[in-house]
Amino acid sequence: MPPTSDSAVKQAIAWFHHCHIETIGSPYLMSYGKDQAIMKQIVGIYGVNKSLLLIGQFFKEVSTDIFLQQTGASVGIFKSQLPKLLLKINKNEKMEQTGKL
Repeated sequence: MPPTSDSAVKQAIAWFHHCHIETIGSPYLMSYGKDQAIMKQIVGIYGVNKSLLLIGQFFKEVSTDIFLQQTGASVGIFKSQLPKLLLKINKNEKMEQTGKL
């Protein structure tokens, strides 16, 4: 895993917190050691830009997915949803590239 800057992890956590407030209507109660470690791993693998896209997609899903509404929107649940979110993000990226030279 490539080294991840602290600012990239902080940026991803700040975006997660912002999206949580926008979607849920209340601040996210951060478990700093655990949540930072998870986010550092995610940002290290996918990079900061894709991680931010994944967080945005996760909160879109929260507003419609019954399972996510029952479990809540946490960094741990976000990590568990990554395979599904990656499929959606990659599908959207392919569709945007279709027909472009």
